[in-house]
Amino acid sequence: MQQSPDKIGKYLIDHQLTISVAESVTAGCLQTRLSILKDARQFFQGGITVYNCGQKARHLNIEPIYALKCNAVDLSITIKMAHEVCRLFCSEVGVSTTGYAAPLPEEHIGTPFSYYAIVYKNKLIASGKLTAVSTCYGLEVQQEFAERVLEVLAQELIREQE
Repeated sequence: MQQSPDKIGKYLIDHQLTISVAESVTAGCLQTRLSILKDARQFFQGGITVYNCGQKARHLNIEPIYALKCNAVDLSITIKMAHEVCRLFCSEVGVSTTGYAAPLPEEHIGTPFSYYAIVYKNKLIASGKLTAVSTCYGLEVQQEFAERVLEVLAQELIREQE
């Protein structure tokens, strides 16, 4: 659904809402996709890429002891990140991702995956886990996760409108 980002931008402008993102596994791909949309300055507050436990704890108030136990890749952490990025950037919509963009055999991770969370006006409206479809790793998987999260966001914003 290549039009998802455009629909998101239109929705946010029409409803006078702003959005921010906290990324780990997608490492800036969501920020890039949102920032290049038409009139992005009217709705995109910005984002933060927090790639390790220390930065998630420092910038997004993630509890560090628990984060270290799971490498800060956990659905509950992803949800907290979405709430905290709204606070940090003064936005009504927050999106976050954590996960792995490549297999990590030493951690028993064979297939890349991403947790995501979407917060709308302080309420969690979507969260879940995506498993990579792509057989390539790294940037291709990061971009895949970003696009799929944007599709979910577009669907959820439409649902909020109904």
